[in-house]
Amino acid sequence: MSKLYDKYKTLKSSNDIVYIFKVGIFYLFIDEDAIEMSNELGLKCTHLNNEILKCGFPLDSLDKYIKILEEKNIIIKL
Repeated sequence: MSKLYDKYKTLKSSNDIVYIFKVGIFYLFIDEDAIEMSNELGLKCTHLNNEILKCGFPLDSLDKYIKILEEKNIIIKL
């Protein structure tokens, strides 16, 4: 998962977009985005590893969450 986290940190350092990563059968928010999206969407945060938080939802729920995020004017990138 370090490659995923490194990619997240690189992308996040340049803007305020919320990034969603496809991992297996889930879409995940990582680190700071996970905390923010946990509060906005009511998703439970868990640990990706000892230092990094994640939260997410199953692939088939993407349309539901995209709609909610758009209504809240949260800019996301898959």
